[in-house]
Amino acid sequence: MVVSMQTLTSLSPLRTTCMELEARTCSSCKRKLPISEFALSGGEKRHSRCKTCVANEAKQRYHFRKNNHLCVRCGRKVATGHLCKRCLDFDVEKAKEKRGKNKRLAIEYLGGKCRRCGLVTLIYTIYDFHHKDEKSKEYQIAKYLGSRNWARLKRELDKCTLLCANCHRAIHWEENHIA
Repeated sequence: MVVSMQTLTSLSPLRTTCMELEARTCSSCKRKLPISEFALSGGEKRHSRCKTCVANEAKQRYHFRKNNHLCVRCGRKVATGHLCKRCLDFDVEKAKEKRGKNKRLAIEYLGGKCRRCGLVTLIYTIYDFHHKDEKSKEYQIAKYLGSRNWARLKRELDKCTLLCANCHRAIHWEENHIA
């Protein structure tokens, strides 16, 4: 039997209504709740505990670990702070990856070559983002590369030109010495 996409689309509101009619009992709080109150765990299976109980347990675990000088993420003993060295190193590594990915995207967004000399290279550390008008600058691009908000980063990139490090330094020297 072949089912068209239009038929599937017209059935989706019905499926949602049926899901709301289905009920399940939470294994923690023992309340009978609509199936939509249980998060999906992989494919079509649902957790045995409701979303509220899962969230409450996570909060309790966080506070217990924090108050007992344990890493709030993995539960290992910590001397200071809330994260153990392993979890902290993981976060630092993820942040580096995010910054690198965003810098590559920003370079591609601005054309992938120096606007002054035309240099094209895969060594992304060579490129700088030069604000055309310093007065319109909200923040330094380099400080915001680790952000998840690509739309905000793009708005700031629209105020910039892509330059290689040499051309960027030359432009600032010329602004200060030949004015």
